[in-house]
Amino acid sequence: MQKNICYLRASNQKGFSLIEVMIGLILGLFVILAAGQVFMASKKTTDFNAALGRIQEAGGLSFEMMARDFREAGANPCSSEMVPGSILNNRDNAWWSQWNGGLYGYTSTQNTPGISTGSSAGSRLAGTDAVDIYSALGDSNGGIANVVSKMASPSADIQISANSGFSTGDIALICDLDTAFLFQATQVNGTAIQHAAGSGAPGNCGKLFMTDGTCSNGTTGGYQFNPSSMIARTSITRWYVGKNEDGGNSLYRAQLRNTGNNSTPTLLERVEVVAGVSNLKIQYSSPSSSDYQNADSVTDWKTVKSIRIRLTLEDKPNAQTEAGIGDSGKGLVRNLTHIVSLRNRQ
Repeated sequence: MQKNICYLRASNQKGFSLIEVMIGLILGLFVILAAGQVFMASKKTTDFNAALGRIQEAGGLSFEMMARDFREAGANPCSSEMVPGSILNNRDNAWWSQWNGGLYGYTSTQNTPGISTGSSAGSRLAGTDAVDIYSALGDSNGGIANVVSKMASPSADIQISANSGFSTGDIALICDLDTAFLFQATQVNGTAIQHAAGSGAPGNCGKLFMTDGTCSNGTTGGYQFNPSSMIARTSITRWYVGKNEDGGNSLYRAQLRNTGNNSTPTLLERVEVVAGVSNLKIQYSSPSSSDYQNADSVTDWKTVKSIRIRLTLEDKPNAQTEAGIGDSGKGLVRNLTHIVSLRNRQ
């Protein structure tokens, strides 16, 4: 009788025992856990670097845009070193009719006229600084022109080049290399700008450009501007931190609207520049101070030579993809500082 070869071969086959299978599963689990930890650590590092990159990018953009405005503080078509006179009514009280050496800062405890502190979108965030920057260089609508002929008399209209974009009610600055004045255009007729007294808001306290600082509505004694003179619409730019529409905080740039018969200019144009800014601290340096000082310690804004800006930026994590970023998973927070030197300061 022959043996069943197939049966013998089948009976000699052996598989893994239960213990061997369990050991293999445990070893595989260790490998998976190790690979998972490496992946999670790598992802956390990647998320951290991405958040830090976003903060640095936001800070760089903020500082660049703020520095551009700060360097134009007090700028006009003639010379930024001169301090302009003014024939505006209420010139010492209306915040938007003052020049202040081209600059005026607010500490965290001082109110900013035109923008309230609160929780609505665009309002200022409590506990943060703000700053106004004054200049007279025209704008996207024009508002800058040459004086084409000498004023016929101290009280005469100002003759300018055509199509310059001026409107009745504009607050403007007229200047040459010797002097400058702020005034309101009470009537614009083609190439002639009137600067009468008593009309408009705030209106002019007098018709003459008096270099002694007084107001006069006479016909003699005022300064007469020559064809070498320039005239430009003024602008005020404000930087502050405010609430955004998403309920967070953002850095804002607000600009005074000063054209088109606005009887009293107000801050109408607010632009959200960078989200995630939770604090703004601005300090100022001048020859009379040994270190940077707060806005309420500055006694003469035209002597400010440099500005130190400190921003607090946050990059809040996504609850599902970046929960571990920052301190205790609350988000990455960084304080960035930048110093801006002002132009044309003696």
